[in-house]
Amino acid sequence: MALAGGAGLLQLVLTMLLGGGLAGGGIAGMPPGERDPNLIKAASTECLIYCEWVARGAGEPGGPGVVGFAADPEVKDFMEKLTSAVTSRLREEASREGPEQQIVAEQLPQLLIDLSARPGCILLNYAPRNVGGADAEPLDEAAAPWAAYLRGLEATLIIDGGEKSDEIADRIGKLLDVPPGLEKTDDLKMQSLPIPVPGLKMTLHRDENYFVLAVGRESLIETALSGIAGDGNGLAEDDRFAKAFEATEVKKLSSLLWLDSARLLEVGSTSFGMYGGVANGVARTLALDRLDSIATCVGVEEGQIVTRTELRVMDGDRVGIWALAAGEAIQADDFKTVPGDADFVAAVSINAKEILTQTRTIIAQTSPNSVEVLDRRIEQFETMLGHSLEEDVLTSFGQKVIIHNAPSTGGVFISSPIAMVEVTKPEQAFGIFSKSMSLLDDWLPGETREPPRRRGVFLAKQKFLGKTIYYVNFVGEDEVPFAPSFCFTGKHVVAAPHPQPIKAYLRYVDSPSDEQESFADVVQEMVSGSEGEVIAYNRLDANKAVDLLYAVVPYVAQIVMSEGQKRGLEMTVFDVPSAAAIRPYVFPATSLTTRTDRGYVVESRAALPVPGLQVAPAALAVPFFAVQRSASRARAMREFNLQRQERLLEKAEEAAEEAADEAAE
Repeated sequence: MALAGGAGLLQLVLTMLLGGGLAGGGIAGMPPGERDPNLIKAASTECLIYCEWVARGAGEPGGPGVVGFAADPEVKDFMEKLTSAVTSRLREEASREGPEQQIVAEQLPQLLIDLSARPGCILLNYAPRNVGGADAEPLDEAAAPWAAYLRGLEATLIIDGGEKSDEIADRIGKLLDVPPGLEKTDDLKMQSLPIPVPGLKMTLHRDENYFVLAVGRESLIETALSGIAGDGNGLAEDDRFAKAFEATEVKKLSSLLWLDSARLLEVGSTSFGMYGGVANGVARTLALDRLDSIATCVGVEEGQIVTRTELRVMDGDRVGIWALAAGEAIQADDFKTVPGDADFVAAVSINAKEILTQTRTIIAQTSPNSVEVLDRRIEQFETMLGHSLEEDVLTSFGQKVIIHNAPSTGGVFISSPIAMVEVTKPEQAFGIFSKSMSLLDDWLPGETREPPRRRGVFLAKQKFLGKTIYYVNFVGEDEVPFAPSFCFTGKHVVAAPHPQPIKAYLRYVDSPSDEQESFADVVQEMVSGSEGEVIAYNRLDANKAVDLLYAVVPYVAQIVMSEGQKRGLEMTVFDVPSAAAIRPYVFPATSLTTRTDRGYVVESRAALPVPGLQVAPAALAVPFFAVQRSASRARAMREFNLQRQERLLEKAEEAAEEAADEAAE
């Protein structure tokens, strides 16, 4: 449905604007270990969504990035202690509840750890025949309307247990003793499990080292196992799948994701009645029906966690919502005025004129009367500004926007960012900028004088190195720490949260020297060596960020561990890894979005060697404390209510006795 394209486009837009994060990857398959080549054989070429991950590796002492981080003695000791402390507290908490909760606390945490360390995959499909076909089972009259659509879902989870298979099976068997009335089968053969969806079945089956969980038809298990044991290559035989993953391949794979957007739209349009028709109409209006597939590979290259995603588009025309990615190609020279010591840089190319054209087209197709409203708003804007939006404003300024932060201009870890918009027609752009400043001045409340005091918010300006810097001056507003500032340099319109970054920037561009490094030198290799046209680029020097943030880590850790120990967590601040256990494995975080003849490719390289695996136990501890606190409060309230009822009962008995005595007298 339209959701398929929307999800892919959302990822593209967010990556363009925000770039890659500090961390990357997921809990499974990191650092990468062995891959089970049989798993992909279980997926047919008609699979809508396929997700696979490899076994978790042990890492390598002294290795680069996540490979060395996972094997670092301090990190391993911290993870082991944290996991042990949290699980022991869960067991202690469960011991107060009952035998069933004790079984869950004993078996479930270690089961999840064992399963996440093994290779596996998830297959998702949709079978309309299960909804309204001859084979569809009738639903109870009390079933919700959406239950019929859910019956078409076919999901399969496959885990290769390897040498842990018997231990995993034993833990699952003990957990199956908990649900009352559940009939267990021998050796987990076609074990039915309860699922709160009418007409939908869930079945668990073990076949030697493979554990298969199927939601939908029981025959899904047989289909998956026959695929694993067969001679074919399953989904890998699909030409579209093969080409997509050739474009996103990483050196050491940890996980991959395939979403067949074209078929998902087709199935959704024909299987969900009126809702499918509406979704199909939205997709075609936005041109999301041109999205063929989304393929993502996550892995490790030279120790750094790398994520590559390709959005394959069937038609190269940048119509509909694809106008968001229709900007001019970004070149290394675009960064010449960015200081070389910049620790954060984000650049994006936006074709505002094309976006406006496509927006008007989309509105005309969905709500023709709204086009007139849009045109009136644009006309009001043009009257106020005194310039035509399309002929003057959008032609006077370029398509590239760059935001940067550099210590040389006063910024530390994005504390003083500077935004720059390129200028293509200086004279016309200066007139538009001047008029904009005049409108801003009129819009602000202004200044009031009550001698000897002053108050107000108004636009002030000062000359500096031949340029005029405008800034919003707050008088008597102590709670406002910003003074938004603007400057027209002739080549760019520059904005910053204070005048100081702009002043430092003007000094940088006013006195260039051969020894002064530009960020163009830093970005040259990545931008010029990329396949296709670069339409977005982001970089964060995480080494500086880690140095800054780790200065406060011991203080925060002491507070957290103190609270944890008070609540029974057997860990102290000593267990937190030192900076020497983190800094050697840190990389600059980068993200690059390119436009190719096949569609769009987003590549991000994580800064920290912290996939979901490394933070999972810590994340578990947070809700654990919250749940424990809620449970403690609930128990305290229950005891309070019982005591209150006992007191009320005692008072009632005393009152009854007094009444009886009075009656006897």
